[in-house]
Amino acid sequence: MLTTHDLQDIEALCDRVIVIDHGTAVFDGPLAGLHEQGGSTRTLVVDLVDETSPIVVPGATVRRVEGPRQWLSFPADASAAPIVGAIAAAYDLADLSIREPDIEDVIRELYSRS
Repeated sequence: MLTTHDLQDIEALCDRVIVIDHGTAVFDGPLAGLHEQGGSTRTLVVDLVDETSPIVVPGATVRRVEGPRQWLSFPADASAAPIVGAIAAAYDLADLSIREPDIEDVIRELYSRS
């Protein structure tokens, strides 16, 4: 058992998480379930060869565009593979990366609901 407010410790050490808000358990389950409950999203950062209008691809939503770089969000429990495949088939890619959701944001969302 670990009691901590250090969210990096939680991600590194814990399989099961209990989130308590004002003495009430607002979540009790696996870390992956915490992301699902909190409505987590992952971010696909796409660098295109050329600047273009916002990418349209099923399963993802463009959140930001700066020149040839676009940030798309998609559910944390979804696979990035079909999204990446659809983008690669329709656009000239220079590079891409995936950013995982911050556990701090997930817990903040849980607290806002309780």
